[in-house]
Amino acid sequence: MKKLFILIFLLTSIKAFSQEVVYDEIRTLFNGQIRKVSGFFSPYLEFGTVDKYYARFTGGGACILFNNNFYIGGFGTGKSTSIYSSDSSKLTMGHGGFWIGGVFKTQKILHFGASLQMGWGSAKLKDRTDNILPEKFDYDNYNILIPSVEMEVNLTHWFKVTLGLQQRIIFGIHNLSGYKSSDLSKTSISLGFKLGWF
Repeated sequence: MKKLFILIFLLTSIKAFSQEVVYDEIRTLFNGQIRKVSGFFSPYLEFGTVDKYYARFTGGGACILFNNNFYIGGFGTGKSTSIYSSDSSKLTMGHGGFWIGGVFKTQKILHFGASLQMGWGSAKLKDRTDNILPEKFDYDNYNILIPSVEMEVNLTHWFKVTLGLQQRIIFGIHNLSGYKSSDLSKTSISLGFKLGWF
């Protein structure tokens, strides 16, 4: 009888102690719940400068969207304006890679987000007939990071418009005559259109 009483007392004490101890829950990206998986396609424009000249870029990306908040996918962008140097050579450039981002309070008509594009690209010097100049250091590859903050507007359940401020960070330019990485690394404004399942 005494042993039974001691066993009941120990079991009761352990239960009470376990109720009082609060363990820190390990936080994860989705906190253990992926409630919705969808996706979107996003064509966009970027307005900024290359070196000291106005430049417009056109591009697009496609991403998988988790819980209407976090997305991951890919992108590709190319310069769509002509920039000529003093010797009449034309600079062309394009890049692509991975695209990750997050959007906050998407249930509101106007909300905000942030993203990071990272990848690689190439820059070329051509003449006015789009032939690569063989007599110069006319071609180079580079790596790129583009952090961005964005404002997003819900127009419909499947269509959104974004306006962003981004910083183009390029490194690895060594063999492009007349240009260095800092000449191509500039701030720009982006205008995007997201079409998908939200």
